[in-house]
Amino acid sequence: MSYKKAEAYYNKGTVEFQRGNLDQALKYLLKSLKLNPLDVETYANIGAVYMKKGNFQKVIDICNEAIKVDPNHIAGYANKGMAYVYQGDLDKGIESLKEALKIAPDDSQIQNLISNLVKQKEVRNQLIPEEDTISNRAKEMLQKVFILF
Repeated sequence: MSYKKAEAYYNKGTVEFQRGNLDQALKYLLKSLKLNPLDVETYANIGAVYMKKGNFQKVIDICNEAIKVDPNHIAGYANKGMAYVYQGDLDKGIESLKEALKIAPDDSQIQNLISNLVKQKEVRNQLIPEEDTISNRAKEMLQKVFILF
């Protein structure tokens, strides 16, 4: 009985998500999850709602729960990785995506995503030392100005 109810809530949540009614979708999906806490697809859809809402920490949290239920849930690792990337943490994002790649080593989307993120990280790392140097020079100049007065 509760499985059918969970499925009904899941379906309602999916429809509301497709309509763009994120709060309503979340309400139904959370009810579904409460009735069927072992359904990783429900976790994935809840994560998708949080991703659309821009609540990346919630995405990470729900993905961690999904991974506890099914340690081979590729979407759990991939979505968690993207949430880290959106938070600006490329290292954790790449790490999580590499976990997904261990499960699906032939997944070209994940391979390409990791490759692009590694390139992005390299570019960022090349730019940061230059910015640090400029910042340090500016600090030195300001210190000299303050010493004069």
